[in-house]
Order: sequence, then C-alpha cells, then structure tokens
Amino acid sequence: MAHRVAGARWLTRFGTAGLAERVMVTHGAQHALAGVLRTIARPGDTLLTEPLIVLAPGGVTIGGPPTWGPWVLFPSSSHTRQRIDAALRDLGAPLRIAAESHQPDVLVQMVRLGLGWTVLPIAGPAGVTAGVTVGPALLDRRLVLARRSGSVHDPAADELAQRLRDASQLPVRPASRRRRR
Repeated sequence: MAHRVAGARWLTRFGTAGLAERVMVTHGAQHALAGVLRTIARPGDTLLTEPLIVLAPGGVTIGGPPTWGPWVLFPSSSHTRQRIDAALRDLGAPLRIAAESHQPDVLVQMVRLGLGWTVLPIAGPAGVTAGVTVGPALLDRRLVLARRSGSVHDPAADELAQRLRDASQLPVRPASRRRRR
C-alpha cells in the first residue's frame, strides 16, 4: 500500500486528485498499459490489427519457408509465440530455436548479429528494419481491449475507451459473443 500512497502523492503534483485505492502499481510500461486497457474496454473490443513480419539477417535472400531460420523468438509461453510457431509449421518452415527473449529490441539485435531470424510487428522498436532483411507478413495479430468482469467503471477510462474505439474505426464484436478462455 505504501507504493500506492506514494503514487497518489506524486499524481497530485500534476493537478490530479490521487486516491491510493485507485493507483495501480505495475512492473513496467507494458504491464501498466495492459492494466489500463483491461480496465477501459468492453470485452472483445478490437484496438488494432498489426501484421507480424519475418525478419532475417541483413543481406540474406529470403527464399521459401523451408529455407527460413534458425529462429530467435518470444518465449514459448507467450500467446504471440504460439501463433508464430503454428504459422511457421503451416508453411513448412523448420522450427529450430536459437534463442528466446521477451524484448523485441533484443530479438532485432540478435537478427542483426546473424544469430537467427525473427517475427515482429514492423511498428515495433524504432529502426526495427535497419540492418535486417524484411520478409513477408507471416500473420496478423489482433490487439483487443478487455475488461475484468465486475470491475468498477471509471467515467474517464470509459471516455478513453470510446475514443480508442472511434480512432480504430474497426468493428466491435458484441460482448455476448466473447469466447471464454
């Protein structure tokens, strides 16, 4: 609770009435964004769809999928990695894993060093395509907004969610059709 109180105190410096009960302590920006997005959206709302692109070491000619790899990818426990593995298998690409990292910028560096190939969104780390060969889109990843069942609705968060929906201009799947995990 001490961290939440400190966060609330810090927010008051910016003219925001910080209530410790409403402060979320996170482990980095990705965790914070995931928490915010879970709070503000209707279940199943699509935020955006992004292509995941095959990236090879610079100077490599990208042939057919059976010639691709070895791979430096997200850890096998990640949902994105599982989708990448399935797409590579479907294309007949060998799944020889050289290394894993949670960090897209580390994966790009490994590709630049010639340690393997990867699959990342092109809108990933700044300069992601410098020093690498850009291949085809392997699959699309749909990023969705989600809200925990029974969560408290915050008017400001609801407004942000609506603006995100409006900006995305993507169809919204009704909550009643949401798949259970």
